[in-house]
Formats: sequence, structure tokens, C-alpha cells
Amino acid sequence: MRGESLTSKLPEPCSRGLSTEDYKTIFQIASEGIFISSREGDYLDVNPAGCQMLGYTREEILNMNIIDLLPPEELRREPVHYAEMYSGKTVVTERRLRRKDGSLITVEISGKMLSDGRLLGIVRDISERRKMEIELTRYQERLEELVEERTRELKSTNEALRREIRERKRAEENLRKSRAQLRQLTARLDSVLEEERKRIVQEIHDELGQQLAFLKLQVEWLMDHLPRVEPSIRQHLEQMARGVDEVSSRLHQLSQQLRPGLLDKAGFTAALNWYIRDFEKRTGIKCTCNLAPVDHELNAEIAINLFRIAQEGLTNVLRHAKATAVTVQLKQMKRNIVLSLSDNGCGIAPEDLVKRDSLGLVGIRERIRSLNGEFEIQGKPGKGTTLKIMVPLPKKEESK
Repeated sequence: MRGESLTSKLPEPCSRGLSTEDYKTIFQIASEGIFISSREGDYLDVNPAGCQMLGYTREEILNMNIIDLLPPEELRREPVHYAEMYSGKTVVTERRLRRKDGSLITVEISGKMLSDGRLLGIVRDISERRKMEIELTRYQERLEELVEERTRELKSTNEALRREIRERKRAEENLRKSRAQLRQLTARLDSVLEEERKRIVQEIHDELGQQLAFLKLQVEWLMDHLPRVEPSIRQHLEQMARGVDEVSSRLHQLSQQLRPGLLDKAGFTAALNWYIRDFEKRTGIKCTCNLAPVDHELNAEIAINLFRIAQEGLTNVLRHAKATAVTVQLKQMKRNIVLSLSDNGCGIAPEDLVKRDSLGLVGIRERIRSLNGEFEIQGKPGKGTTLKIMVPLPKKEESK
């Protein structure tokens, strides 16, 4: 009979079991959709969570069959497993169901036949989990592309170095140079290779590190904000977060040299302002800017390095500072450009300033050193952190 409740045929409660009223309460407050149907698939009962999930009223669902909620292509892909449920098996499938508004949601259905011959289906909405899995797969595919790209570049660099070695050896043979000169050449080539590796690692950290940090933040946000989340879904989210951490650790062996198009088209100040506003939008950290127009004084080398330094500074704020606000200032003092970033976060301990394994600080130091500049970091636990960079401007003829 249509509309027959799941609890209408429950057995009498035993001395140590749940009462009939307990079962009714569980049925009503369960966060997953619970559907009861006849052996032919006609719905007999559904709980409030199931109605909310699909957008139908209980009365509407009780006038439907299982196949009414399945798109035709879904049925062709995988018919309903009636025979397996009739045999007593529990069948777990992943399907797409059509809601009343026509949209499709991805669900996990656990189906089983009850002792009285009716069919029980417990339905969990896994749309968000599937979305995160797709997003993580996209990042992994992008990482693989970067690995292939950098591998090709390294092969090209190695081949160029091998050609240089062969040419030098021929020159040495022609000039009858000593074996000591050959050892010096090998040492120089090793130094070139080491510098190339350092550059690749630095660029990888500047670019992909930011995106992975933001992805982890998104996963952690989902874990904190999904109410009554299914333990299996939370486990998947935790696995995603761990996966992001694993990818981040492997990034120390890779690099990508990316140059923002806005930096070339509109200049350093406009590009920096765009990045800061984008950072504020992505992270929710309030950003205050005071950027003086200094583009006419900068050459390309200073502009790209200052842009990367600002990127790295803001990434460190996101990863470590636990800040709600950051102020970025750019100004000219005589023949120097001064860039500063100040946050209201947890501050930086003195011992952290001298850690050699801090790739972010190493990258900033190397870039400033290449510009003959100076920088300082000031901060106290609980009082925020300020990063200040001072770079000398080139002579007029050099900046043109």
C-alpha cells in the first residue's frame, strides 16, 4: 500500500533493543535520505531528508517509481540491481538522480531488501565530494604537465651543456691543454647545473605553492563547515588534504617560470594592485594598498623580481600568519624603491628568521641579492610581521 511507513511494521521492542518510537525518530531525523519501495520499485515511504535532497514533497514521491528519478542514460549505463537485492545482498552504487527542478545530483545509494520483501535505500549526496575529487585531479594533471615541460627543458639544457663539453674538449685537444683544465671545466658545468636546479625550485615554490595552499584551505573549510558530515565523506576530505601536502613536498624538485601578462601590458604597479585584489578575493584577508606609480623608474628585471617577492610575501601571510588584514606599501625614497608588507597575524619568532629550510625566505633573499638590495623582517609573537625591501634604482640609461 502506498504511503505505508517504514515503522508501521517494526517488531515489538525487546528489553534491550530500540523501541518503535526510537526507530521512528531515527527515520525522521536521519541526515541521509531513506527510501522504502515495493519489490516493483514503487515508493512506499520516504523521510524528510530524502524529500529535501530531491526537492519533492512526500506525497509526490509516493506517487513515483525508482526509475522516475533516474535519467534514461543512467538506466542504460547501469540498470537497477533488483535481482541482487532480492537475493539478500546489500548493493552499493553511485548514481545521478534528477531533482524536481531538473538538476542532477551525484549520490551514493545503499540498497537492500527488508525481511518483509520491501526494498530499503539509503541515499547520500556526494556532489561536493565528487567536485573536490575532480578539482584535485585537475591540479594533479596540471602538475604532471609541468613535470613533463620542465623535463624537456632540462633535457635541452643538458644537451647544450654536453655540446659545450664536447666543444671545450676539442678546443683543449687542439690547444693541448692539461687535464687540470678539463677538471676546472667539469666543475664549472656542475656549478651551472646546480644554479639551474636552484632556479627551477624557486619558481615552482613561487607559483604552484600558492595554488596548493589555497586548495588545502578550501578542503579544510569544507571539513569545518559541512554539518553532520558523513564519516566516509570526512575521511575522503582528509585524504584530499594529505594528498595536497604530498604534492607540495614533491614540488621542491620542480619549477616553472611564469610571467604575468599584466606586468608587461600595464606595468608593475597595476599588476601588483591586481594581484593584491585577487588575493583578497580568494582568501578573505582584507588588503590595504598604498602604491606609488614608480613604473617609469623600473627596468624589467626589477619589476619581475619585486612582483615575485610580493607574491611570496602574501603567500607566507596566508600559510603562516593567521592574519585577517595586510597592508602593502610601495614608494620611492631618493634612488631606492621601498616595498613593505605588514600583517596583523601571529607574528614570527626570532628562530624562524634564521631557518635555512624556509624556502620562501631563501627565495626572497636570493631575488633581493640579485638586485643589490636589502630587506628586513620585524615581528613578535602575537604582534604581526612586517617585511620591508629596499632596492636601488638603476641609472637612467639602464632603466630604459
